[in-house]
Amino acid sequence: MTRTPQLEDGYVRIANELLEALLAARLTANQWKVVMTIIRKTYGYGKKEDDLSASQIASICAMNRTHVTETLNQLARMNVISKRPGVHGSIVAIQKDSRHWIADEKPDDGTPKRIIVKTADRHYTYRVTLPTTGEFYLGVRSCKCHPNQDRYVGSGNWISTVEKGELVKEVIEIFDNRQDAERAEVSLIRLHAGNVLLRNSTCYVTGAAFDVDLSEVCPPRTESVQGVQEFDDARTDSGQVDRTDSVHTKDNLPKDNQQKTGPTASRVDPLQSIPTGTLVDLYHELMPNNPRVKVINPGRKSAIRARWLEAAKLDCEPFGYTTREGGLEAWRQFFAICAESKFLTGLSPPAPGKPAFVADIDFLFSPSGFAKTLENKYHRDAP
Repeated sequence: MTRTPQLEDGYVRIANELLEALLAARLTANQWKVVMTIIRKTYGYGKKEDDLSASQIASICAMNRTHVTETLNQLARMNVISKRPGVHGSIVAIQKDSRHWIADEKPDDGTPKRIIVKTADRHYTYRVTLPTTGEFYLGVRSCKCHPNQDRYVGSGNWISTVEKGELVKEVIEIFDNRQDAERAEVSLIRLHAGNVLLRNSTCYVTGAAFDVDLSEVCPPRTESVQGVQEFDDARTDSGQVDRTDSVHTKDNLPKDNQQKTGPTASRVDPLQSIPTGTLVDLYHELMPNNPRVKVINPGRKSAIRARWLEAAKLDCEPFGYTTREGGLEAWRQFFAICAESKFLTGLSPPAPGKPAFVADIDFLFSPSGFAKTLENKYHRDAP
């Protein structure tokens, strides 16, 4: 029987951002084949660069040696790879920063033309804080780069009255689509309603279903504000911010997007504000012997968000909640039940030659792991 490819026989690690940039770049078929060969011979062996001859590359990607040499020169001119003389041929490496990639051809004025790389929008909620007073602004943003690299802070409303160098921007949560991000923004603002430090005067929403009245949420700014800033449960990655384009305001929004105010404004589901950090804390508290969470990356946030919303709709104990408080209590009970399982906590005898299984947060918040745990598949411990 023919054996299929297995990861155990070797694999190539490549950053998703770099792979997506390559997929979106305007490369010819030969350029693509040579780039992938270089990745195979460098990243595939845990190296940043390698000394490769044109013949070596040609044998891997089934190209003519002369065409390989020509393609290497093209890629070097485009800054997609770096290339310098080596012992066997050329020492080559991938230029990971796609912002430096340029087209091989030059326009009539002689200036370099960038390769057009179309990346998917990233959507996120954020918080801008003035540490000296504790005042803060909550917003939503879409960008092409990773949110932690986005230097946007805005220059409208309250932000325009503050020195940009004094502000701190924090990414709260990342979303796959703009609509979810806007829902979360509204929920965050409602969560902090009445906080005298909140400086919002509007939400950025694109549908009437999200309309919200902030007339009583954000009091007028005074010359001196004292108090302690309150942060949402979601953990954040902070970084200094810089002046770029304008923040959204009621005045500069299109008429179709301006908010309706008054008693008819619709209410926003409080469950849309995901208490990621609090759920992780509950996991640590109730399952102290299981693997600890050290990084809350976008993938984990997405899984936790999906299970939080799924559990709210279930018709079984302890789930089926309608409030944030009820949801946190339900997940507390869930983790307490998990802690009683010998299998999930690594106390069951392992299979011969294998370590004992211990559930981590990724397993408990995965679709399969969550469902099986909820159905008591892992609580059939022998007495």
